[in-house]
Amino acid sequence: MNAGGLLSVLFETGALDERGITARVRGIADTLADVWARARQEGQPPHRIADGIVEERLRAARAARKEGP
Repeated sequence: MNAGGLLSVLFETGALDERGITARVRGIADTLADVWARARQEGQPPHRIADGIVEERLRAARAARKEGP
């Protein structure tokens, strides 16, 4: 997980402003706590859980794009 790199790209491309970046940074601890909790519950390493979350989010974004406005 590389939140700093992703946040940098979001800021540099204008996808998020300073307030948005700050909000995302504040959410990192909660996200990590969720990943670690799921890893314990599912008996999987945290990186596998994180990869799964990314895959879920990508599928949802692709589905939303196909549906359109």
